[in-house]
Amino acid sequence: MVLPFTVLSQNLLQDQDGFSNIIVPSTLLNLDITNKVATFDFINDYSFSSTRSLYYGIQIKGKVENDAGVIFTNEKIASNSSLSLLFGYSTKSQIRNKDKRLQAIINRTNLLTNDLEDAKKQLNKYVDEINESLTFTNPLLEVIKSKSSLKDKKIINTKVISQHIKSLNASYKSALNNLNKENEKLGDENKKRAGLERIDSLIDAANPYYTEISNRLAIMLNIAQDIDKKFSEYNDFDKTLNFFRRRDLWFARGGFNGSSFKYDDVPDATTISERFDDVTFNGWNIEAGYNFNRRLTYFGLSISSMYTNNLSGLDDTTYTLKTSGDQITDGDFSTSKTITAMSGEFEKFTRTSINIDFSRVMRVNKQDNLYLSANAYLRRRFYSNSTSLKNNTVLGVGLNAINSKKGSLLGGIFVQTNDLSGANAGEDSTLGKRITFGVIAKASFKATSIRD
Repeated sequence: MVLPFTVLSQNLLQDQDGFSNIIVPSTLLNLDITNKVATFDFINDYSFSSTRSLYYGIQIKGKVENDAGVIFTNEKIASNSSLSLLFGYSTKSQIRNKDKRLQAIINRTNLLTNDLEDAKKQLNKYVDEINESLTFTNPLLEVIKSKSSLKDKKIINTKVISQHIKSLNASYKSALNNLNKENEKLGDENKKRAGLERIDSLIDAANPYYTEISNRLAIMLNIAQDIDKKFSEYNDFDKTLNFFRRRDLWFARGGFNGSSFKYDDVPDATTISERFDDVTFNGWNIEAGYNFNRRLTYFGLSISSMYTNNLSGLDDTTYTLKTSGDQITDGDFSTSKTITAMSGEFEKFTRTSINIDFSRVMRVNKQDNLYLSANAYLRRRFYSNSTSLKNNTVLGVGLNAINSKKGSLLGGIFVQTNDLSGANAGEDSTLGKRITFGVIAKASFKATSIRD
């Protein structure tokens, strides 16, 4: 009943680059363990009224391109980083019939309660009409008649009906076991066979009543469970909250990105200083987008452009330079120096993308405030001033875990194809891996608020 238009901690999805165009208020650190991407997000909103808000935020992102192991050595790390600022304007369409919605829950609960009471009366009437003369000759039918009535139950609910069903089944099974035990005591095999035939006939006579009563109790149990759901909706309903049908958000985001790495620039050079360069790249990024949110469904659409490079598609190689000395007379003495550098054709270009993101939040356990967001995203990318990269499509799906009460460490997974149609399949060192698998850990500084 309460629509979750702000998710106040864990973002709903991100791709291999740590990007998402679904904007929600957040304060968190995302760690893509597989792809070595760290993203810090702070997004807040300031409400002008109950239906209009201003969004503002900052995102800091860092990515290690070559083997994560070099972080713990003195080798050069190939890394990307970016800083982006965000501004947005949000409107919400308000639902003004809160009292009617609450009354609808009450009315439905009353109808179900009346249905349950009618079902109880009909069950008791059916049990009363069982011919008592039949029960004198059929112990199974006697149990059904004596144990099926709900006349002594003033309060009928899910718990009472469940216990009543268990008691009836246990009594019926006990009576059947007693018949079989008595039959086993007969010493004559002919009498045992006759006894088994008699038990079968007693079962056949009792089964129609047992089946009918079981069906009626099952219907009553379903009604009682529906009543429990309505009571839960009633208890969760907060008349002091503002209810909104949908949220529309328009935003702009932009900033700077940079790369720093050691590059194997002149493979034929004879000295380290001539062969390897320390490359620093400075670029920019801009984006304009729109978000739509209705209840637990989120949709984002944006167009973005960035001046960037193909560092992710380069290969990292470890080189070892060995130097020998002749000062030692009883053997060879050598020293070595290890250098990690990127190799391949390095390009700078402008990449323009059309980005579509979709997320559907699903409740796993409301009592524990656990949710899952099922995500899908599409990126159509266009390259300018690139000789090796052709326009391509990125497609990904994933799952993220969200806790709306505790800012605990949660996360998610995703699978992404970096080149859906294989436009760059014949090129070397352009997009890195064709298929990417990501494992994300989220350290949240404020618990997510989801009301559904």
